[in-house]
Amino acid sequence: MLAKAPGHLRSNARTSAFIPAAENRLPQPSWRSTTRQHPHALAAAVALYGAVLGGTAATAARCSPLIASGGVLFLASDTILAFRIFMPESMPDITSALVMLTYCAGQGMIVAGFLRSLGGTGSRV
Repeated sequence: MLAKAPGHLRSNARTSAFIPAAENRLPQPSWRSTTRQHPHALAAAVALYGAVLGGTAATAARCSPLIASGGVLFLASDTILAFRIFMPESMPDITSALVMLTYCAGQGMIVAGFLRSLGGTGSRV
């Protein structure tokens, strides 16, 4: 027989974990409240990271089609993630899984393309 949770806890059906009844959401990171109060607080960091992502995608585009496709998926995952972080009200819940799907597929394709280039002759990385 399973023990019942204390009255101040309730089960969350999505995670099968017990969370306090009064608190339905996890605490938000402090930078989220800072960006809501001061929207330009992270502008330089976001611009720099965007430039790095753009450079990564441009570099991947010059490689084999498998690596280029992986670069596109990686760029897509970070773009979706940025919208989830900075505009969460506009993103449906499914995008959380979509971030992981595109990230894992993209990284896998980049690695597979690199490993394939090591085994063949005359192919470009």
